[in-house]
Amino acid sequence: NILKKYNDLSDNFSNSNNINNIYKINETNNEKIEIDEELYDLLTESISLKEISNNYFNPLIGSLANLWKETQNSYQIPSQLEIEEELNKINNTEIVLEKENNKFYVTKIGDAKIDLGAIAKGYTLDKIKDYLDDNNLDKYLIDGGSSSILLGTKNTTKSPFNVGLKYINNAYLELQNCFIGVSGIEEQSINIDGTIYSHIVNPFNGSSTPNYDFTFVVGNNGALVDVLSTSFMMMDLETIKDLEKKHNVSTLIYKNNEIIYKNSNLE
Repeated sequence: NILKKYNDLSDNFSNSNNINNIYKINETNNEKIEIDEELYDLLTESISLKEISNNYFNPLIGSLANLWKETQNSYQIPSQLEIEEELNKINNTEIVLEKENNKFYVTKIGDAKIDLGAIAKGYTLDKIKDYLDDNNLDKYLIDGGSSSILLGTKNTTKSPFNVGLKYINNAYLELQNCFIGVSGIEEQSINIDGTIYSHIVNPFNGSSTPNYDFTFVVGNNGALVDVLSTSFMMMDLETIKDLEKKHNVSTLIYKNNEIIYKNSNLE
């Protein structure tokens, strides 16, 4: 029920459940609409994590990300003019959140579209973790879609899980009581004229060419590791090291068939 609730609220492709979700918000412009408290809190967290990620995670990336998806489906890339038009929308759009008389409202001012794909799964795992803690449950593995995972301990022994690293032969980590966030190019990418383009779009320059093949982030907050795993795909290594230290996460980065960086906490 928790998963379905947040899946419906964060859906930016359809409004089939007749709720004021992200799709409904994106269909409006300068219109104040009432939303559920859960979506209000999710949007609030998204704005907060935008700042934490040095603005590499931007919840207003939606229309630019859609532009890349549409062109990639035709084995093409957007023109620089199209990219600049979308960046202009992002830079001139604002999400305004308000509480009034125990009701919750959002106003999207501008033409950019909201996309919470880089946070929704991790954020939902945070809510599931709260539920499990409230019910004194500590033995679990919750798969939020392979790129977002919540681990407790093993069923009987309360020992760590062996977490395999896809595409790295014979590599695994022993982990427990943590969140895992993963971003990479293997599942969603395309090679055009020798250049790899992915589903991850840089909100500063509009590029979808990542710096790494994948990033693997471990921490104690699902939304945070979800956002950082995506954001790290676009950052230089020194910035990644600074942020992982600042926010107490551990990162592994893979490129060109080798691990190019691994936090000392990951063995």
